[in-house]
Amino acid sequence: MEGETSNGIAITSSMRAIGDVWTADHVGQLMIAAFRVSPGVPMYSRRYGHLEALEKMPVGPCKVLSWLERELPLKRGLHRARQIVGTWAASHALRWRDPDASIAQWCSAHNVHPTTFYRTRDRALIIIAKRLNDRGIQVFHL
Repeated sequence: MEGETSNGIAITSSMRAIGDVWTADHVGQLMIAAFRVSPGVPMYSRRYGHLEALEKMPVGPCKVLSWLERELPLKRGLHRARQIVGTWAASHALRWRDPDASIAQWCSAHNVHPTTFYRTRDRALIIIAKRLNDRGIQVFHL
């Protein structure tokens, strides 16, 4: 359908829905893809939950990365979950040769056990997927 949007993102043929519901795995893959297409691009948030790039780039990655702020709000104690999902996705997108070593370094530096890291990541991705489904955001891919 021409002119169709999802959460302010114009849906193109390459972003057509791939299923009926969001899953934690799909959200995680989108996070990795968003970091992969936006390495080193400075972003800012003019208003809560809406990231914008300071350089020209597609809007999709900014929308996906804004889910960290929008769907994992600080007021609910999800600050660490936000950090963990961002670290995990960035390490897989930007340090693809050995992301596990990058995550192990982060865990050591932040005094977080690796099991806690992955458990928190899994819960955070489930929370994001559930909230996207609850809000009726159409499933897409980048």
